[in-house]
Order: sequence, then C-alpha cells, then structure tokens
Amino acid sequence: MLDLAEGIGVAAFEGKVVVLDIRQDRYRAYCGELAAGLRQIASGDHQHLDPRVIERLLRLGLVSRGKYLHLRKPINTLPPVEASALEGQDGGTAAKREIVRTFLVCRRIRRDLRRKPLHEVLSRLPENGALSDPAKLTDFARTFDKAMRPLPFRPRCLPDTLAFAHLARRGGFEIDIVFGVKLEPFEAHSWAQAGSCVLTDPLEKVRRFTPIFAL
Repeated sequence: MLDLAEGIGVAAFEGKVVVLDIRQDRYRAYCGELAAGLRQIASGDHQHLDPRVIERLLRLGLVSRGKYLHLRKPINTLPPVEASALEGQDGGTAAKREIVRTFLVCRRIRRDLRRKPLHEVLSRLPENGALSDPAKLTDFARTFDKAMRPLPFRPRCLPDTLAFAHLARRGGFEIDIVFGVKLEPFEAHSWAQAGSCVLTDPLEKVRRFTPIFAL
C-alpha cells in the first residue's frame, strides 16, 4: 500500500502540487506526472499509477509503502473553516498569571524552533486532549489572544500556533495544528482550529490558504 511518507503534506492546485516536508522544513512544487502521482496517492487512489512514477516518488522520499500517520492527520478529515473564536470577543485584558504562563511557553517554543529541527519540536507537543466544549475552547482562545498582546515577541504564526497548541492540549482540549499555503505569490501560514472554528486567526485570513499538513 502506498501513502505519503512520514512528515509529508500535499496541497493540490491546478496543474501543480505543493509539498511540505516537515523533516526538512521546506516547501517544494511539482508539476506533470509527479504532481499527478502525488495527487492520486494523497487522495488514497493509487490504482493504475505508472510504476516509473511510483519509483521516482519513492526515491525522492515523498511516498512510502505503508501508512504513516504518527506525525500527520489526513487533510481530508478537516472540515472547511466557518468561524473564528477571535471575532466578536469582548475587550479587557488577561490575568497576570495567564500572561506569565503564555510568556514562558512562547519563549520556550521560540527557543526550541531555533535550536531543534521542526519535526522534533512537533513530535514533542502534548498529545491531544478529549475535551471538545466549544464555549470553553472559545474562552480559552480569547484569553490566549489577550495574553499575547503585552508580550515582547513579534507575532509569528508558527511559534504562536505551537504555543497555543501546547497550552490548549495541556488543558485537555482537542485541537488541530494546520499548515496552509497559497500561490501567486507563494505564502505559507499556520493556525490552530477545532472542527470548523479557527482559534488563532480571523476567519478571512485563514480562508486564503489551502491546508497542506495537519496534526
């Protein structure tokens, strides 16, 4: 059985496929028969694939024989985003203890991303919790957003998303970390979501991107 290799995500566009390789922390674009092969394998349909294409994809390390979902959630299980927890929130500030807790986690995540490979940082995140209470998760996301505002860090989607994911999962919530891409011009982004609700961004910002990898 063929599947995308561990740490590989795929987003299909017209005539082109963009690949995110978490192991190498890089994006690459493929066209032609390689793009068609990746599109088929990512969708679970690898019948009638040219064996030469399969062999090339195997040599490139983009696919493997067997399922590897330790560090990947199937993109087709993510529902389209329809709302954002941050829209319509009230004013006010976070409590001091929330600001301090958020600062410590943000500092650690940024340090880890500077010193360690991305796949290692992701593999060390807490496992997903089982709590899926939308109201409590919305409050949690808004508190995190308020706690981030006074911190001495320049906003950056990846470390901020991972910091939120760390705190949310430690709090017992079930959330997804999503990487997305767009073309013309190329841009990458990451965010956290639960079901169809974005937790770390305005809705319209996330809608600009096509999901490529989730965990």
